[in-house]
Amino acid sequence: ASHDGSPDMVAAEFPAVRLIALKENIGVAGYNRGFAVARGEFVLILDDDSFPAPGVIAGLAEAFAVHPEAAVVALDVRSFQSYRENPQSAPAAAPPEVSYQMGFNGAGVAVRRSVLAEVGGYAEEFFLYWNEQDLAIRILAAGYRILHSPTLVSFHKNSPVNRQARRGPFYYTRNLYWVLWKHLPLPRLIARTTGLLYLTLVHSLEQRTTVYLEATWDAFVHGAPAWRQRKPVSRELSAQLRIPLQLAFTLFR
Repeated sequence: ASHDGSPDMVAAEFPAVRLIALKENIGVAGYNRGFAVARGEFVLILDDDSFPAPGVIAGLAEAFAVHPEAAVVALDVRSFQSYRENPQSAPAAAPPEVSYQMGFNGAGVAVRRSVLAEVGGYAEEFFLYWNEQDLAIRILAAGYRILHSPTLVSFHKNSPVNRQARRGPFYYTRNLYWVLWKHLPLPRLIARTTGLLYLTLVHSLEQRTTVYLEATWDAFVHGAPAWRQRKPVSRELSAQLRIPLQLAFTLFR
């Protein structure tokens, strides 16, 4: 639902691109519309303000070929500023270096399309934020591995322009409750939810804002889908997950 002329620009300058022009902003559900029409073996996911370094596409194909157990290869997402200062700062290595990890950054990641079809795409009820971790947990719970490569790089041009100050902390807080409820075993779910409620109260008072309380209220009122989709991961996987509760409370300005 862009109104800045970008859909017309893409259609005119890149006629080979299949443009899916949505009539409204549906958040991360827009990615799912793209996943649904993709035909390749792998899906490369980028933000609208990120792009891969030269050589990365070939490096990704090689990483998947060498590691058939991997459902995901996460790029090393770096600041656009570093690219602007040195465009050759991140040449792709051959073969790419990799390590296992528990999540990925949506500003640069490739996923096997067959795995997306199996576990589903982004949780559309999230609208924004925590959708990557939710998908990562589902992929890990299905028995797949997530690789990260520090030599395959994506650059992210993070801009504060047109960012709504309350939107980030609202969705980060609300969706964090839903991630906990969907995936954690009951004892840890209770402990982490209690901890998140405590942090919500503390930071609401400290930062003199109601945004965290509003997000918490919305999480409980509209949390039915999270409970319906609940599939607790194993205790072993739960112990490996690192879900930082403090993250939501660092975004309010």
